[in-house]
Amino acid sequence: MKSPISNIYDQYLFLTRTGNPYYVAEEDSELFGYSNERGSAIRQFAARILQELVKANQAFKYQFHDLRATFGMNLIEDNMKLIDKGDMSQPQLLDLVRRRLNHSSVDVSMRYLRFRSDHPLVANAQSEFESHLEGVITTEMRRHEGIRS
Repeated sequence: MKSPISNIYDQYLFLTRTGNPYYVAEEDSELFGYSNERGSAIRQFAARILQELVKANQAFKYQFHDLRATFGMNLIEDNMKLIDKGDMSQPQLLDLVRRRLNHSSVDVSMRYLRFRSDHPLVANAQSEFESHLEGVITTEMRRHEGIRS
């Protein structure tokens, strides 16, 4: 709500609590007071997460771009039902992914769609794992809500 971009489909994926993106595309610089932010806060945050993982003796590693790519894959997955029902076309979905991820062209976004079709077992396993995680998170959130009340 604090962002100057009101259309949610054109909105940046990750925003600060002040409504500014962690990374401002050159063409949006004017919208955000000529900000030249290029992800420094994200890099600092990711470094802190990795430090905490090391402290906890966890060997898990990720790059922030992994989260962005996951968002792109989930965006495609969530909208495939609309394509199947005929409420959205494949070019419309690709344009949505292009805009949400600020890709320079639909060709870049097409990789996400190709991955889904080229790796159906991986896509299915990922979808099932995410459903499982969502269930675990929901259960834990309800448990903690009960503890607080």
